[in-house]
Amino acid sequence: MTLPNEKVEVALASNPTDANPVWTDITSYVRSLSTTRGRKHELQRSEAGQMQAAIDNRDRRFDPEHAAGPHYGNLLPLRRIRWQAARYEKLLISDTPAGYWRLGEASGAVATDESGNANHGAITGTGITMAATGLLGCDPDTCYDLDSAGTFAIDCGNGASLRFTSDVWLEAIVNPDVIQQQGICGRWAAGNLSYLLAMNADGSLLFRISDDGAAIYDLQTAAGVCTAGNTYHIIAYKSGTSGRINVNGTLSVLDLTAFPAAVYAGAANFYIGAWGNYGLRLDGKIDEVFVKGAVPTSAQIPDHNAERQGRKMFTGFVYGWPQSWPGRNDAVVPIVAHDGLAMLAQSKVSASYAQERSDVRMVNVLDDVQWPGAGLSNGDHRDLDTGRTTVQASTLTNEQALDHLYTVNDSENGAIFVNGEGKYVFQERWSRLLAYSSALVTFGDGGGAELPYVDLVLSYDVSEIRNDIRITRVGGAEQTATNAASQASYFPRSHVKTGLLMTTDLEVADAANYLLARYKDPATRVRSITVIPADNETVWYWILKLEIGDKITVARRPPGGGSAISKDVFIEHVAHQRVGKLWTTTYQLSPADIQSYWILGDVAYGLLGQTTRLGY
Repeated sequence: MTLPNEKVEVALASNPTDANPVWTDITSYVRSLSTTRGRKHELQRSEAGQMQAAIDNRDRRFDPEHAAGPHYGNLLPLRRIRWQAARYEKLLISDTPAGYWRLGEASGAVATDESGNANHGAITGTGITMAATGLLGCDPDTCYDLDSAGTFAIDCGNGASLRFTSDVWLEAIVNPDVIQQQGICGRWAAGNLSYLLAMNADGSLLFRISDDGAAIYDLQTAAGVCTAGNTYHIIAYKSGTSGRINVNGTLSVLDLTAFPAAVYAGAANFYIGAWGNYGLRLDGKIDEVFVKGAVPTSAQIPDHNAERQGRKMFTGFVYGWPQSWPGRNDAVVPIVAHDGLAMLAQSKVSASYAQERSDVRMVNVLDDVQWPGAGLSNGDHRDLDTGRTTVQASTLTNEQALDHLYTVNDSENGAIFVNGEGKYVFQERWSRLLAYSSALVTFGDGGGAELPYVDLVLSYDVSEIRNDIRITRVGGAEQTATNAASQASYFPRSHVKTGLLMTTDLEVADAANYLLARYKDPATRVRSITVIPADNETVWYWILKLEIGDKITVARRPPGGGSAISKDVFIEHVAHQRVGKLWTTTYQLSPADIQSYWILGDVAYGLLGQTTRLGY
């Protein structure tokens, strides 16, 4: 099995709430990893995510009392930890580039084209330092560090695969030492202008096209998009007459009429780190140059940037540094870490809150316990939907922050969890319904486009049935929703919630009827699937990408014939385990296909007679 590139880092020299922690890479000492996050059933509350890792400690570097160790004095409880994984190179090669230069050579005079099209770059002149620290988040591949005072050239020739006539897609990662007029990559030569990605002296990015070898058409970002010493993942593409530049996964500029329909396919060579054969060399690092005569999909742009940074599998806090000696000559630190939900469970709140929307209440609580990223603006540590429920005014005295957040979420009928990046996530009750018109991917046993799993757990039993729903808000009367036919068949089976914060009994009654409609009848349920990615690149892509709340399809064709079982489901819980070279992922799931609403005014769910339930 070929594992993804991984990086495990601990912020050993930083406090747990520091905005910009200094990370120490401990990847080479990690023997095994396992993580769990989410809730195992949609009627439960999410538990604090947990990581368990076995850390090699034979040189005592992770012994808090070993004064000669390199980390002595910093091996303290609640140091932040994160696990990243990515397959950036595999992903880009799977996108069938015309040219792809990793720029990871340690020496020599050739920049190797990994695309298979043999557009290898001939390196001449001075000013190139090879084997510089690469610009990928968790890939150890190196990059080139360029000095614009040198005479270097990286000339990749004019192979047929590089001579585009319509669409153009250029991609590169750069970290400029100096902001000046300088080329990044492209085919741009006197009398044979074609396409170019460059940087201007004001820090703007420039995407330039010619349709006849002489005329110039430009698309340019705002000034100051790039500053010295920072890393930028840049994707620029031409689709018909439109042009677009994305920086670090975010759209920077779009112009639907920026370019002519055609692209000149003349004699210009493709240069890396320069303004074609005009010079204007790049000063700084350059990595992972990609070119293709096509348009990236809406998924490829964020996917490439996410892989560039490294997919975050877990972010949390180390609880301690226990010492273990499993053998005479062995030493291991079996660390346990928990994510931010555990921190919220330890934080007390004493405050008065006005009547407000559910997400606003969550923000106010998070602010009061100093969760990073103050205010409603979603950032590095928060990702909150706009809530649909207004919650009552509340006065709290030494109440556990997480308990109150759970109550607010129960009142919304949404979901809260901490994602792999360490963000506090709130999904309002329509979030999943409106986010997906179809499942992202199918796991099944039918081959072809269906991705394989190794284990599937189905159920069809009484434990899922709820036919007596009783919900009470603070200051309100109990609201009930029952179904006599279900009770006659399966006995009364109750679901009770008290102390919720809706402002009217009518909304409480809506919630009760919603839950009754979902759970009064038995149904075949996909409880979980287990996947071993092995060497299947498509499976790896989805295993590293899928997150709690994502919608997938699970298919099973039982022996004995008949129709296949196919269920749309939401991911509620994610468990990854990596021991040696074996990686296993298990998803706990909840049904998506029984969430069928009629929502007035919505183009997908506002069709009377085609969906069956009035959403609240």
